[in-house]
Amino acid sequence: MSLNKPEFKVESDKNVVEDEKHSSKKDDDTVNSLSIFFYTLIFLALSGTVLMIVSFDSYWSSFVDKKPEGYKIPSLTDLWMVLYILPFIIAAKVIFEYSLQDLFYPLLEKKYLNPNDEENFKLGLVYKKKTATGLFKLAYFIFTSIAGYYILKDLKFMPKEIFIFDGDMNDIYSPGVPDYLFFPKHEYFDMYYLMGISYVLTDLIWLLFVYEAQTDFALMLLHHVLTISLILFSYLTNLSSVGVVILYLHDFSDVFCYFCRTTLNLEIPKFLRVIPAIMLFLNWAYVRIYVFGKCIYLLGNFSTTKHPSNIHLIVLWYFLVILFFMHAFWLAQIGRRLVSFKFVDGSRF
Repeated sequence: MSLNKPEFKVESDKNVVEDEKHSSKKDDDTVNSLSIFFYTLIFLALSGTVLMIVSFDSYWSSFVDKKPEGYKIPSLTDLWMVLYILPFIIAAKVIFEYSLQDLFYPLLEKKYLNPNDEENFKLGLVYKKKTATGLFKLAYFIFTSIAGYYILKDLKFMPKEIFIFDGDMNDIYSPGVPDYLFFPKHEYFDMYYLMGISYVLTDLIWLLFVYEAQTDFALMLLHHVLTISLILFSYLTNLSSVGVVILYLHDFSDVFCYFCRTTLNLEIPKFLRVIPAIMLFLNWAYVRIYVFGKCIYLLGNFSTTKHPSNIHLIVLWYFLVILFFMHAFWLAQIGRRLVSFKFVDGSRF
């Protein structure tokens, strides 16, 4: 009987290998299917934006005679500001990240600093870049959150739900049709708004050419393209009253996101990694699901009941719904990692 045991083990091992191959193939098929779906959404997002640019003049021809005297409507030439700001963000990112990599490298968990542990040592070289990237993004979103507050604080529709404002999102639409399109803007409103495109373009360049390849590449590409399309589309249609609420919600919640990412692999007591993760989960659920969801609901309700003839409202609503489901997916991922204590273990987030 002892001679039969190796045969049984070999057969068992073969079955395990076959099961792993089957599981791996199934996972690959799922990833491929999702990638096709994401690339389809990317195409649709780009198509909607190109359509808006092409139909820009015809869109405004129905509203331009109704604008208040002296009101400046958006122009395609305003988009040059994106290119003016872009080199400054790229330069800041390069200087910030490369100067901080070596500075913060010794602060990583000690297992990532041991050259005798080849696997973790290689991970440490990756994490020192990710930590520097997280610090740059944390600094950027702290800056835009503070600057955005001073630029937007007088707008009566900035939501009281995030506590630092005292407005009501219903007031985006309270002036009625078409006056809701002609809201007052701070002198630096356009710069703040279009800087969002410059930042995402910078991160898109890094995603395509600098960052290590990741399994969620298609999802991140969709997020970047969708964000650029949303900002560009809403700016040109002057639906930036809706867009700026969403932009600020994202900037505000990204402070929590990148604080969590920055601390994830540092040599700190393990329970301290859980605190930023819990803060991130709660903030994400409240800001990007509840407040953002309310914004989408108000837009959909207004577009269908008060101004159904403005098809651009519907297009914007569909874009936002896609983004909302992406946020819900990421919230589930954060919750899953938190429950499984992967934040505590310093696993990738």
